[in-house]
This record gives sequence, C-alpha cells and structure tokens, in this order.
Amino acid sequence: MYMRNQLLAGMVLTMTLAASQPAVAQDAPAQEAPKQNAPAQNAPAQNAPAQTAPAQNVPAQNAPAQSAPAPTAPAQRAVPPAGAAAAEPARQTLQVLDGKLRVAIPAGFTETEFPPDPAAPDITGKIYLNTDTKQAIIVVIVPMESTFGDDDAFVLGSMAAGFQAQQQESVSTFKKTGQSTFKVGSMGVLQLDATSKLSDRPAVLTALFAASGAKVVTFSAYTLIQEQARHAGLVKELTQGMTAAP
Repeated sequence: MYMRNQLLAGMVLTMTLAASQPAVAQDAPAQEAPKQNAPAQNAPAQNAPAQTAPAQNVPAQNAPAQSAPAPTAPAQRAVPPAGAAAAEPARQTLQVLDGKLRVAIPAGFTETEFPPDPAAPDITGKIYLNTDTKQAIIVVIVPMESTFGDDDAFVLGSMAAGFQAQQQESVSTFKKTGQSTFKVGSMGVLQLDATSKLSDRPAVLTALFAASGAKVVTFSAYTLIQEQARHAGLVKELTQGMTAAP
C-alpha cells in the first residue's frame, strides 16, 4: 500500500509540473496587454496640437518641475526588491515522525497539494516544487502497526528495498547509483541515489528514509537531467537542514 501511494504521489507531481508550464506561458500575454494600451494614449496626443500654439509655452515651464521628482521615484522603488532579496533565504520547516525529525525545505520551493488516497486515508504527505530549477521534493509519511527505534537498520533497509522495487517496476530506465547511511542526532537516515524519471523525463533521484515509533517517512528529491548539476546542492541543503529532537 505504501509503495502504491508513493507511485500515486509521483503521478500527481507529474501533472502538477505539467500544469505549471502553461501558467508561465500565460504570463507573457499579460505583459503585452499594456503595450496595446500605449497606442490609445498616443491618440489623444494627436488632438493636442490643435491647442499647442498657445499652450506650449506654459507646459514648457511645468515640465522641469514634474521631471525633478521623477529621479527620486526609481530610487525609492529600488529599496523593496533589496529587502525582498534579503528575506528570500527564509525556509519552511517540516516536522515529521511526531516532531522527532525536523527538515528545512530549501528556499525557492513552493508547497502544492498532496491529494489523499481514498484507499489509504492514513497516509499523508507534502509536495514541494521549484519550477525555476526543475526540481521537486515528495514527502510521504506512513503509519505502521508495529513500533521501532530511531535507527533501525532492518526497517530502513526494507524501506529502501521496497522503494527500489517499485521504481524498477514503474520506470524501465531506473538505475540505482549508490546507497549510504548517516545519522541526524540519534535518528538514522538511509540515502538511496539513482537515475529515474520526473514528468516522464529523465531525472536524477535521491530518496531519504527515516523511521521512528510507529511511522516511516520518505523524502524523494528529483532534478531533471538537464539541471543535474544542481542536484548535489539540493541534497546537501536537504540533509544539512535536518535536525533531530533531543
């Protein structure tokens, strides 16, 4: 059931990324609308010459008075972007495994809806997308009937093996490229690296598995192959942004 839901999350992610691309394309016409209004402003300018003979001398003196404040306006508008850039590094913090593991989601990722699975309503998750860097993070949290410790090698190995089997079944080009383990405080984490697909396009994948009490969690980080140079940085941010409760 857990692996079927993992596949469902991948399918939902595929549709989300596909839907995000037309949204960008629709923004371009929105910028062209003001250009169509520009000629409408030029039309009244052609009626003005009928009164230009007597009026030209008066506006000539007013024009410098209006142009003087103009240089200050851009200077004031430059301040908000600078402040926005300073606030951009702020990241979302996700708590999983009943608060035992906290993960800082890298900046630039936006959370999208993770639809519930009617066949497994207890399974929850998150989907984070960065359409600029062509990357995605899928988080799947699954309750279990039994309980285990924060660093159970057998449970983590079983999670990784099941995930790999599901990937190989659904993605013919899936290839495992590495596996390692590390600890975040007392929390054990298993890392599986591979090549796979995202939105039916080649991608690199890093899956991180953790478990504690009666819950398990999987973080699947994807980067499209043309942006694969960014993947190591994403994984580093994700892993270094993990902290464990004492």
